[in-house]
Amino acid sequence: DYLKQLDSFFVSSADQLASISTQAATAASSSNGNTSSKAGSAASAAGAAVDMQRLFRLMTLDTIGLTSMKHDFAALQSWQQQQQPRHSGGAAGQHSQAVDVEQLLSDLNAAFLWQSLMLPLPRSWLPGWKAYVTACKQLDRIIQVILAGRRATRSGISSNASSSHRQASGSSVSSNATAVQQKQDLVGYLLQAQQQQGTDAITDTMIGDEIKTMMFGSLDTSSFTLA
Repeated sequence: DYLKQLDSFFVSSADQLASISTQAATAASSSNGNTSSKAGSAASAAGAAVDMQRLFRLMTLDTIGLTSMKHDFAALQSWQQQQQPRHSGGAAGQHSQAVDVEQLLSDLNAAFLWQSLMLPLPRSWLPGWKAYVTACKQLDRIIQVILAGRRATRSGISSNASSSHRQASGSSVSSNATAVQQKQDLVGYLLQAQQQQGTDAITDTMIGDEIKTMMFGSLDTSSFTLA
């Protein structure tokens, strides 16, 4: 089931990437259609530059969120919205959580590089240390939001499942199937284990560490492979 979900998400993301490439080509043609110079003609032939490495990174972030956490970062969609012309001041001031997550992970990776050198210096002296500390706090808050949302969803499913037992047995099948579906991802299994073993054995911090490992371990490796 997990592989089927993964395949579905990658197909959907591939469609988005195709749309982005088409839009980039269209934008290049339309912008150069207003230019009669040789430079404009050459730019039209070359098309608009698209950072495919970053797009694959955003695509991977979307896939990790949906398959491992049932959380939609909407990274590719947010990128597309940012590329569109902004006709109002309100649109220009909007920043999505997805793009913030991507920047957080970039800041953390940059800081990890300096920390891995084990230089005989206080960490606060290392380049990017302040950004690293800020990114850690922001990422922890995002994970808390994800966990709170999943707990609320699980709580709602449990309530529906309990009420379904008082109804016809046929109607309880769908709620039970939904409950099973909610557990078939990384966060779902971890929350289930926490519920069974208690918060002393499995804390939210431990679950958060597993989520971070999934994000860091999968993001660059998958995006580099795709690129």
